[in-house]
Amino acid sequence: MTALDLLPLTVDCFELADSFEEAELVAAAFLARYNGRTLDANRHDLRTFFQWATDVGLGVLEANRPHIELYRSALEQRGLAASTVD
Repeated sequence: MTALDLLPLTVDCFELADSFEEAELVAAAFLARYNGRTLDANRHDLRTFFQWATDVGLGVLEANRPHIELYRSALEQRGLAASTVD
């Protein structure tokens, strides 16, 4: 289970700190402001990015602009619509 799976439950980041990676806690804090379809969509997008980062051996919180451009290119190569990639 990841911190992303806990939303929309209220989570105490201090209690979770020992169980989850920092990137998951950051993502959970970001997602805490959303609900409904927006939460679902943002959670999906973050999971997809986390998986891509893992696949390429990149720490999520180490990502910078060139990494994001590579991720964007990977999404485009999958044939996703420009509006989805954006």
